Amino acid sequence: MSAHRNVWLAPVHVFRHPRADAERRAQELLVSLGVGDRALAMPHELSGGEAQRVRDCACARHRAAGAADGRADGLASIQLAAETWRRRFASWRPTGEPS
Repeated sequence: MSAHRNVWLAPVHVFRHPRADAERRAQELLVSLGVGDRALAMPHELSGGEAQRVRDCACARHRAAGAADGRADGLASIQLAAETWRRRFASWRPTGEPS
């Protein structure tokens, strides 16, 4: 199952959200955590960090889908996850790239 599908599957099948909306939001989440380009990757194709960010997206999306009002608690979780990853990797550079 691709990273993208991993994020949108539960909101559609468990919480009965429209698939198109769930897919769009899943892609937005993946992009916000820096793994949008890996959306079609299978789990064994992801690095450890990429896999963790996909799990963060899936968890945040599932919380958002199940939140009582549909947005408040889950949106805060998504924003917190995105900000955490931005801070953690703000100064990171791939090996061999100039600082």
